[in-house]
Amino acid sequence: KEADLVRTTPQCSFWAINLHPSSRGESSKLLLGDESLMMDSTDLLNLGTFLGRQRSGNPAQPLFKSQYPLVKKSFEIAQEKCGLVNVKYVMYQARHGGPSHDRRHKLRSLVEV
Repeated sequence: KEADLVRTTPQCSFWAINLHPSSRGESSKLLLGDESLMMDSTDLLNLGTFLGRQRSGNPAQPLFKSQYPLVKKSFEIAQEKCGLVNVKYVMYQARHGGPSHDRRHKLRSLVEV
């Protein structure tokens, strides 16, 4: 939800997303709550700012307005446009590819990943 996007502060120059807020009684499949996803990638410096600008001002609204089927179709079209016709990637791979990318390029320590 929009309320889960945490803007920058004087102490932290990166935006973050609060995952599974305990204030709503949510938890992950590992029963964890109030985890933070920092928007501090050196490859996507303005992602937090972009998400902040997309907010409607209603904290109860979804942070991401697109529906999964549309995002999935766009992901597939992007692969075709990149010439990736013999190999098919799925969006779930990006979830695991991010930490691998960060480790390979020495952007995060093993503990941070």
